[in-house]
Amino acid sequence: MSAAAAKAYVVGQREATTRSEVRLLHEVRRTFHIDPSGRLLVAQHNLPVNVRDGDAVKAIPAGLSVFRIGDDGKLTFARKYDIDVGDKTMFWMGMVPL
Repeated sequence: MSAAAAKAYVVGQREATTRSEVRLLHEVRRTFHIDPSGRLLVAQHNLPVNVRDGDAVKAIPAGLSVFRIGDDGKLTFARKYDIDVGDKTMFWMGMVPL
């Protein structure tokens, strides 16, 4: 956990330090998880979406967007993982130590 986030947690303050695009075209985010080190945040997008691209329609898959958490608590986009869920939805996402 960053020093800024730790201070806010200890004194009970909640304050948005940054907003970041999740690199998907739709706004269906079901869950997110912060790894135990407090350095990574993963946001889950639970379903695929069809979007118009000119005269065509393209499928944007469900996925996971990964962000680094800076010492100041700000997020930096690292990468996106596409997840093929077929005609289903990804109900939940979490991280476990390996």
